[in-house]
Amino acid sequence: MGNGMKILLGLLFAFFLFLIFTTGNQDKKVNWDQTYLRKDKIPYGTYVVFNELSVLFPDTKIKTVNVPPYSFLKSSDRKGTYLMINNKISLGKEEFEQMKEFVARGNNVFISSTEIIPDSADFASSFLFQENFNLSRFVKLTNKVFGNKLYTFKRDFSPTSFNKIDTLNTTVLGELLYNDDSLKTMSKGINFVKYKYGKGDFYFHTFPEAFTNYFVLDSLNSDYTAGLLSYLGNQETIYWDAYYKAGRQKISSPLHYIFNNPSLKWAYYFLIIGVLVFVFIKGKRKQKAISVVKPEKNMSLDFAGTIANMYLTNTNHKKIAEMMINFFMENIRTEYLLDTQIIDSKFISDLAFKTGKTEQEVSKIFKIFKELQTKSAVTKEELTYLEIIIESFKNN
Repeated sequence: MGNGMKILLGLLFAFFLFLIFTTGNQDKKVNWDQTYLRKDKIPYGTYVVFNELSVLFPDTKIKTVNVPPYSFLKSSDRKGTYLMINNKISLGKEEFEQMKEFVARGNNVFISSTEIIPDSADFASSFLFQENFNLSRFVKLTNKVFGNKLYTFKRDFSPTSFNKIDTLNTTVLGELLYNDDSLKTMSKGINFVKYKYGKGDFYFHTFPEAFTNYFVLDSLNSDYTAGLLSYLGNQETIYWDAYYKAGRQKISSPLHYIFNNPSLKWAYYFLIIGVLVFVFIKGKRKQKAISVVKPEKNMSLDFAGTIANMYLTNTNHKKIAEMMINFFMENIRTEYLLDTQIIDSKFISDLAFKTGKTEQEVSKIFKIFKELQTKSAVTKEELTYLEIIIESFKNN
């Protein structure tokens, strides 16, 4: 081994020692990922609440469910309360119908999430906006036994409340409030309800942060979480849903797990560097030259040209226009969190507020959409114009 190689290896070794020293003396950053996992002790985990369930309900069995509710609740032998906590829960229609059958038999379903209600004519939720940013958000339980005490969360949270409920079968249990510095309520909305269905009850709650470690470990807030859990009653079994969890979806690959663990991440880096050093040192060719094998001709361009010619010959501008409009609607739902099923004056006003457009500009583009959707055919010029107004709306 030459002197140059020895110097290189010495520098690499010194670099490794430097990395070990610097990483070992760094303060660990707080992980603010919203996982809602029962084993997570990070701020947005639910370790504390999950373990407190057995203390609050000593005579109740606590069972974890790792499969979709649709398949788990099919069995008529299931009895108890099904507890779901996550930042967003997207229930399908069939899955919600299965839950309704479970509740109708005399069981309970408790769902705490900012998005919880599937397609239903009885409930609707939305953000409770307040233009005065100096106001503070609070939550409270309306039952007098809780003394109208106000609770707040030290971090930002989604101000979701119900703007429509089934008043005949629903009992209001909690509210979301905007208060000024003197605690005077400037606006409020419903964020916790009990919905009677058959022999059992649904509990819908739009503030899932109340079940996180960060909220519960604040002594000023623990009573609020205990009050929520008190509505579970003395059921034979509490089924803890572990399927609809944001943290469960994030660990999608081994590399994701490695890079989220500092020790494993640096071990991985050292392994890669070690392999590169080995290749550099032992990378000299020790066998005969390998003959060059010419790759097969790439026919992708010819194939693309053929498909393009077919597209130009059989163009369906009407279908393309519908796809562009549907994609625009999906963008509004995901980026601005607005329901696009009903295009009315309220929707126009909300979209104008969120995008900074005027209501006239928003109304104009949806008027054009309606005209194109009612036509039996769309011309090339109309399709081009549609693309221009959509791109102009999104970019400006």
